[in-house]
Parts: sequence; structure tokens; C-alpha cells
Amino acid sequence: MGKEIDEIMRSGGLVPNNITITLLENAMRQSGCKHFLIDGYPRSLEQAHAFEEKIGHPGVVLYLHCSTSTMEKRLLERGKTSKRADDNAEVIKLRFETFQKESKPVVDFYKGTKKLKEVSAEKDPETVYKHVKQALLETVEKPADTASHPPAK
Repeated sequence: MGKEIDEIMRSGGLVPNNITITLLENAMRQSGCKHFLIDGYPRSLEQAHAFEEKIGHPGVVLYLHCSTSTMEKRLLERGKTSKRADDNAEVIKLRFETFQKESKPVVDFYKGTKKLKEVSAEKDPETVYKHVKQALLETVEKPADTASHPPAK
């Protein structure tokens, strides 16, 4: 299975949902943890629906956005040290196209559920981290919905 996944990633494609959801579900179950930060998933509406059906509804979805030029610059820079097969200009272009076609609808879907927190990733890593942390804290520290849980008397 590892070789199949590697080939798909090298070509800029998405790993089939049945493989991804099984690996993710197993890892989450084996961890013994209750809360997770899952990076780069779901990448398609099919994956979003499968995740919600098999694992559960996410409490919050973070969307870090930046310009195409910023992403390309960062990925090419990362490619110099990471030796990842998919950090080259040709595959990066395919990944951007795949994002627009497959992943952008996921962003729109979660916007509709009011679970999406958008964070600009144009700035330096420390600033982006600060904004991500704030978005997560706002979610965790949200006051309880008093309509469904009235205060005790």
C-alpha cells in the first residue's frame, strides 16, 4: 500500500478515500486520545462526508489560506531540504489545480456548517501560529449555548 500512496503523491493526486479513511481511523483509535489536529484532511467532499460518517463531526475546521505565489515559493523552498518527490514546480502546479477542483468545495461545505475558521497564512510562521492559536482558543472558550442548556437556578 505504501508504494501505491507514494506514486499517487508524486503525481500530485489524492490518495483514494478508502485507504485514507482506514489509515486515519486506525491511527486515531490506536492513539487513545479524544481530540485531534488533522493536517491536510479532508481534501475532497467525499472524504469530508466519509470522515463524518465513519469517525464523527469535527469541532472546528481550520483553513489557512495564502496566495498561489506564496505557496509556490514556500513549497519550492521546502523541496530544497525535504527531498519530497512532490515539491517541484510541475507537481506543485498540479496540486494547486487539484485543490481548486477537489478541496475548495470542502472549504465551502464547512463554511456552511459554521465550523470553519479562516486564517491568513501570508505572514511569517510566528504570526500565522498566533492567529491559529487564537482561532482555536475562540472555539474552545466559546460560551455554552444557553438556549439548549439554560443556566442552573
